[in-house]
Amino acid sequence: MSNSATTSTSPNAATKNTAVTSVSANPSKPPTAKSSSWRNLAGLWPYLKRYPGGIALGLLCLLLTSLIGNIIPLTTGVITDVVAGNPRPFQSGAQNEVTGSLAHWIPFYAPHSSHAISIYCLILLVCVLLKGFFSFCTRWILIGVSRDIEFDLRNDLFARLEVLSYSYYQRHRTGDIMARATNDLNAVRALLGPALTTVIVAADQTGSGTAYTARGCHFSAATAQGSPVQKSEPVAGLAHSVTSVALGLLDENGDCRTQAETDGRVLAAIETSIANGASASRCS
Repeated sequence: MSNSATTSTSPNAATKNTAVTSVSANPSKPPTAKSSSWRNLAGLWPYLKRYPGGIALGLLCLLLTSLIGNIIPLTTGVITDVVAGNPRPFQSGAQNEVTGSLAHWIPFYAPHSSHAISIYCLILLVCVLLKGFFSFCTRWILIGVSRDIEFDLRNDLFARLEVLSYSYYQRHRTGDIMARATNDLNAVRALLGPALTTVIVAADQTGSGTAYTARGCHFSAATAQGSPVQKSEPVAGLAHSVTSVALGLLDENGDCRTQAETDGRVLAAIETSIANGASASRCS
């Protein structure tokens, strides 16, 4: 096309040549800047500022829930050591600097003492009740705030849709608009409510042991029966040939990858492993 335009004898040939040259020099649109996840979430800040008291109280209850949740396994460990007759607490499992320093701050400890067992059973019961209470308060407050923010977002969205021109509704499909007003707003509510409580509370419920267990490896330095083992080593007879591949959920800019990007990276890792001789099984 550019050759025919260049050799044209029309009086407008120069104009045609210039036009063809400019299109060829820039055959594609300049790449658009990738939007940041934090920049997108910044749009929720005006709505969050409307409920500072509820958010602060909910986060406080959430923090107390996590702290008390960490006390419960420590109390259980002390009861186990009292029953086992260990001279010091935290000697029935793996030793580390944290449990070693806490052993000096455990009151009322005495091996084979029914009095000590009664005290720590009472402490355990109180901790369970307090964790349940603060967990209920956390969900009641934060999920309630997320519902209020969702209500405000729906009102603002509806007010905006009322003033849009008729041509806007001709250019956009009704299904897309309804998806923004329903599914997308539900996702925002889930982010500000259940997702927030799950991510923070999960600190006392999961850890590195989850990844080790999924790979058939030891997640502690001792078994449940107290036998010493090597953490992260495969359990005898379980998945010795299983390997894991780490795929980061954040990109080089620190933003969360999209679901399509993550799926593509997973499929690429599977194909690479199969190409290197790994076997694959399909679950039905």
